[in-house]
Amino acid sequence: ADCGLPQLLIGQAIIPVIGCIRIGVIERPELVIGKCLIRSGVKFGRKSALSEEQQKQVLKKLNNGGTVYALAKEYEVSRQTIMRLRDKS
Repeated sequence: ADCGLPQLLIGQAIIPVIGCIRIGVIERPELVIGKCLIRSGVKFGRKSALSEEQQKQVLKKLNNGGTVYALAKEYEVSRQTIMRLRDKS
């Protein structure tokens, strides 16, 4: 049989999977998928209610004296969202 390029490519695609399986054997199996996805750059959790640009604008307005209530109304999010952003920065 010819061990050419297709087999080589399949082998290279399987290497990360084998590494993730090894993690599962050593550690808790339920973490295998999460660790593999994190390594590949997948983001977990809920999508942010505000874009990065909106977050910058909100923080700037808060620093200039804007109120949490007014900003929540303006961006159509909860007051808790604004307060969480404020506390994170």
